[in-house]
Amino acid sequence: MRDLVSEWNPLDTILYKLDTAVAKGKEFFFPEEPDVESIIEIETNYLMEENSRLKELGYPKPVKNFGGNYSCPKCKMEIDSVLMEQYRIKHCPECGQRIFLNKYRKAVE
Repeated sequence: MRDLVSEWNPLDTILYKLDTAVAKGKEFFFPEEPDVESIIEIETNYLMEENSRLKELGYPKPVKNFGGNYSCPKCKMEIDSVLMEQYRIKHCPECGQRIFLNKYRKAVE
């Protein structure tokens, strides 16, 4: 049986030289790793802002009924009855507020 370990030495030498060349190239093209703490802080601030924005739009509010038309409770934009009754839209087209149609609420005079 041949001694396979003695034949691995040239292969190990090639792999070692290749590995050191890649490490030097990596240091040349990517001199330093990004600061993980700053990335975490930036992402946390972004998620907190997004969370507060979504909380403002979070709870659906009933649309106000003025005869045959409706209006958004937040921005007071007039919404056509076709959008509310047939298409059953869930958000105001103007401000994005979550809305719903309360069929049991009487028209505002």
